[in-house]
Amino acid sequence: MAHFQHQLLPNGALLYRDEALTDLEKKPIFNNNIVPPVNPLTATCELFLSSSKDSSQLVTLSENCLRWGNYQKEKFNTMPIEPLNNFGDQHFSISTSKNMICIFFKNTLKTVEVPWGYEDIEKHMAFGFQSEVFTFDNFSNIRQILFHPRAIDDNSLVILFEDDTVVLFDLDTKNQVVLNKCEGSFGFNGRINDIKSMTFSKDGLTLYLLSVTDGGDIYALYPCLPAKIIMDAAELKRTRDKAVLLYDSLDEDTKDDVKSNVIRQYKFISRMYSDNSKTKRTEFEIDSNLRVVQPQGPFTISPYPTDLYETTANEIHRVDIENSTEVFALLFENGTILILYQDEEMSMCWDSENYVYSNSMVVVERIDHFVKLIGSNGELKIFKDFNERNRLLVTVKSRIGLDLINMSSWGRVLDKAVTDYDLSQVAGTTFSSDIKHMDGIRSDPSGCAVWRYKGKTGVIVAGPGCVRAELLKLPQIIEEPTQTREDSPVLPTETIKFKAGFSQPIQEIRDLTTAYIRRCSNPFSEVISPEVRGKELSNAANEIQLEALTKLSSQLGNVIVQGESLGVMLHSRLLEQQFELTKQIKGTSDIIEKQDTLVDRYEEQIKILSTKMAKQDALIMRLVNLNQQVSKANVAALTNDNTISIQEVTWFKEIRNQIFKFNDFVHSQKALQEQLEFVKRELSKLQEKSKDTQSKTEREWGELRTILEGDAAVIKECNTELQKISSKIGA
Repeated sequence: MAHFQHQLLPNGALLYRDEALTDLEKKPIFNNNIVPPVNPLTATCELFLSSSKDSSQLVTLSENCLRWGNYQKEKFNTMPIEPLNNFGDQHFSISTSKNMICIFFKNTLKTVEVPWGYEDIEKHMAFGFQSEVFTFDNFSNIRQILFHPRAIDDNSLVILFEDDTVVLFDLDTKNQVVLNKCEGSFGFNGRINDIKSMTFSKDGLTLYLLSVTDGGDIYALYPCLPAKIIMDAAELKRTRDKAVLLYDSLDEDTKDDVKSNVIRQYKFISRMYSDNSKTKRTEFEIDSNLRVVQPQGPFTISPYPTDLYETTANEIHRVDIENSTEVFALLFENGTILILYQDEEMSMCWDSENYVYSNSMVVVERIDHFVKLIGSNGELKIFKDFNERNRLLVTVKSRIGLDLINMSSWGRVLDKAVTDYDLSQVAGTTFSSDIKHMDGIRSDPSGCAVWRYKGKTGVIVAGPGCVRAELLKLPQIIEEPTQTREDSPVLPTETIKFKAGFSQPIQEIRDLTTAYIRRCSNPFSEVISPEVRGKELSNAANEIQLEALTKLSSQLGNVIVQGESLGVMLHSRLLEQQFELTKQIKGTSDIIEKQDTLVDRYEEQIKILSTKMAKQDALIMRLVNLNQQVSKANVAALTNDNTISIQEVTWFKEIRNQIFKFNDFVHSQKALQEQLEFVKRELSKLQEKSKDTQSKTEREWGELRTILEGDAAVIKECNTELQKISSKIGA
């Protein structure tokens, strides 16, 4: 793997590169990828390169080997993949969630789930992450595949065939919905011809198609819906608001087909919005009649440069601007790039053919920077998997380097103007993007990925045998090395296990070797008919024979180069193992040489250790005693610091009041007893004086008894209250 750690300045001095860039380029995940040779006779298999949605992990796919891993780690994981074709020419597409990769070749395809959360996966388990091979015998070869961004679990594909057929394909049910049939011609049934490229809108509901019949016309399939769609409440509300505005804009002069589509759109969106409001559901099944739509357009592009009528557009790509706005990059063969903004809200279209309503785009910026660089034989290429906001990454084939088109200078203004519904904010804005040239790789790059590593953000591109990392913007996070505190606790020492630092797992090499052996055992795909095979080369069928031999030699050459690549890989592994063995033998020899010294010092070290251990035990005992004393002091302090609660204060007040009452009752009883004694003495005197007064005395005595009985009842009640209070206090 070739790396470019330094760059020569014009004066011959070396320009130092950021350490993070060189670290990334040296990651083992980029080493020893088997890549077919660049053969002018046959297309080559691309080296697929992408990153996770948060750009913290990397995935590569080349031939039959999937690799993934974290940018922060040296170790990476591998999984063997069954290829669609043994002779290259495979192409790739990745979903918006970055969890699914589609591999397609001619009229066949299969999907592979990226096992981000798994370690190395054995061959017998790898089939669980791969779908079956789907073959489309009724269509031509596949030109482009997009994952539907609104599909649940990335289970829906949009396939563009070379005969201009557009198909919605459900991976779970294998159901096919044809959106642009191959029979007929445009003008009679709404068919679009010569479709070269397609892209989805930011909300995932509109599929834009680029037709080159008249140089470069843009059409739209709206809505483009999977069998099951996922939309949250905010997205449903935004879509419903658009439908309401379209409905309110209808008047008597509006065409009937426009009214029909707008009303149907309003009912369709309102039904999902109402369902979400009632059940909070975000997943909806779409009726089959709502999935079959008619294309609308072509879009008007204003002002359209007149000189571009002489060239042809070849690609359309969406660029996200800030959080809520989008623009479209339209590439032309001469290297011109038009940045377009859709300035009107179009309606959905189901049944109306040749439908045109509010299909308008305006030219925000024209970029002619690459026209001279391309010349007559060059080609401008957009990296479709590069999805950074406000940025577009392009490369000119046969020219070393990448070019980053940065639209941030006017993108923020445009996004704020659209969000605030105030286009006057863009009145004084200059729509001119910054173009930064970055060093690339010597061969044409076949993949790119965004990375976030050590607080920095950048892009990494790769091709056959080369990899290059570049910065996109300044670091957002400054990482400082952590310093160990002197008083930090000492953690238990873990047993260190030796790990050999091989750049490639042995299981991956075994899988690649097995795949290569199986490839060599397969027959060639080109078969010469017996009639032609038996004839001499110098005959009328000479061209047919030579064509077949050329294809066979091309396939054989690819197999030979694959074998050479595998041989280089095995040779590199052998050298690494030899180096590792040499290092281990040298380490073992050093240990043996030091063994005598270690034995001599062993007894001395044991005595020192015993002394230290005894001292340590004494210190531990002292520490335990101190700890006990501190614990006792803490308990005493807690006891002294205890406070009386409000409830306890209330109980104590009640007890005091009852005691006062009891004392009063005791004094009253004593006074009554004294009175009783006095009465007894007086009665005895009276009884002695006269018997006549006996009746009077008995009457007075009865009154006194009544008084005493009342007092006794009062005393008894007092005793009962005291017992209750005593029981409460005891509880």
